[in-house]
Amino acid sequence: MLLASYSYSQDPDQPDCNCAELTFKGKTGKSAYKGNIPFSGICEKTRSGAIIQQSEFQNGQLDGETKNYYPNGIVKETYTYSKNQKHGVYQRYNDEGKLLTEGWYLNDLKHGEWSYYNPKTGIVLKVLHFEFGKQTDE
Repeated sequence: MLLASYSYSQDPDQPDCNCAELTFKGKTGKSAYKGNIPFSGICEKTRSGAIIQQSEFQNGQLDGETKNYYPNGIVKETYTYSKNQKHGVYQRYNDEGKLLTEGWYLNDLKHGEWSYYNPKTGIVLKVLHFEFGKQTDE
């Protein structure tokens, strides 16, 4: 038996695009389309010529890493997405690139250990624990 397979990804020679070229639809407004085709690839948002965000999409859904940047080009935040939901590692940095916060998302909810760091010393200031979005300790 022969089955046909269709791919809705973009031209492999041009996998990236400016997010302004995409139309966002769906319940959450996060599903990306280029024309009427679900977008697969990396899109970038820019302001005054500088990249302020890069997001990975697979078949129109956020899937992979999203990075937000400070105007100086330093990474501000990284999120991991799966099927339009935050799902995986989250990290936040100051504008000098020092880690401030590190944690985990599970189906768009904080889950597990979240660590908060002193930006000058890198020493952990506090650790909080979450279970499906609810803090389980003080």
